[in-house]
Amino acid sequence: MVVLKKHGITVLDYSQDELGRLFASVQKIIQALTKTFKTDVFTIGINHGEEAGVHHLHVHVIPRFPDDKGGVIQSIVKNEGKEGLLEIQKKIVSNVGKI
Repeated sequence: MVVLKKHGITVLDYSQDELGRLFASVQKIIQALTKTFKTDVFTIGINHGEEAGVHHLHVHVIPRFPDDKGGVIQSIVKNEGKEGLLEIQKKIVSNVGKI
């Protein structure tokens, strides 16, 4: 787990520079874990605004192995949603223009 010293709960609580430093640290950790565990496959996840657990933005760096019985990060949520992907895409594109 990689955490910035400055407290924040979501990526919106940090500047782009701070987030850049966070991911520079993630990169260093992955380099060390690659050597330590002899794997170059990782799952990297962020719990943005997570209600339970650690109330601080943090990045999970999880080494992966062929027999670890884990799944891809997309398998975390099993809800397909009520709208189709094209409808959701249109809403996201519309909101990006408002930022």
